[in-house]
Amino acid sequence: MLLYNYVIGLLTRDKKLEQYFGKVLSKKGYKFISYCAYEKLFEELKRELVKTLFLHDKFINKDPSIYQKIKQSCTSCQIVLLYEKDDLVCDAIRYGVYACIKAPYDEREILTILRHLGYR
Repeated sequence: MLLYNYVIGLLTRDKKLEQYFGKVLSKKGYKFISYCAYEKLFEELKRELVKTLFLHDKFINKDPSIYQKIKQSCTSCQIVLLYEKDDLVCDAIRYGVYACIKAPYDEREILTILRHLGYR
């Protein structure tokens, strides 16, 4: 079972999505941080603070190398793709993404994935 000292990350520039995730995760007592740029995220991945990263599809832009870069920075980090268009899912699975959630990102789906990953 994962401890609460690990951070759940969200890589997005969407303020509404950030607020929504903050609300959903804080109700369960999870530590949560949102990133709007790669630099800060990669610093924390290298220190292995982020064990689960929700990756908003707006950061991918048809370039799947982001998955590899995340895994190189932290091999134990589990990536969950948040997507609107289905064309990203095949690449995501091919590159080892743990799960994919299609918009509108239902709270139950988010929390179920976290339970499967070992969060209480």
